[in-house]
Amino acid sequence: MPIRTLMPIVVCLLTLHTGSARANETANTPLPESVRTQQAGFTVRITAAPKGLPQNQMQRWLLHVDDVAGKPVTAAAIQVEGGMPEHGHGFATAPSVTELGAGDYAIDGLKFHMPGYWVIAFTIQAGKVGDRAQFHAYLE
Repeated sequence: MPIRTLMPIVVCLLTLHTGSARANETANTPLPESVRTQQAGFTVRITAAPKGLPQNQMQRWLLHVDDVAGKPVTAAAIQVEGGMPEHGHGFATAPSVTELGAGDYAIDGLKFHMPGYWVIAFTIQAGKVGDRAQFHAYLE
């Protein structure tokens, strides 16, 4: 068979294999405690979240945000976004953010309404520094 005929088949098989491997890997990966933001402007730590991320329950997460020097970030504007990229939808709720002080923030109203792969993103603006942190979770 000519390579032009085989190439679409090979690409299709690689895509299927990669997708299933990522899903299995994600299913066994716990929610990380902390992540660096995409441009390394902040470190975001989850200091409290329900164990196992229960399905169909309103949740409160507590976050702590530090700057690059390791100092708590106060007076930040934080937006919460997320959803299931493989399903093409976001949260069914509109999570809110409340500053608690000393770099701590409460995130209320998170609800994971179905099992599967979820992305939880926090866009942070503190003074002139803006950045984004993403957490990945898999609910069974």
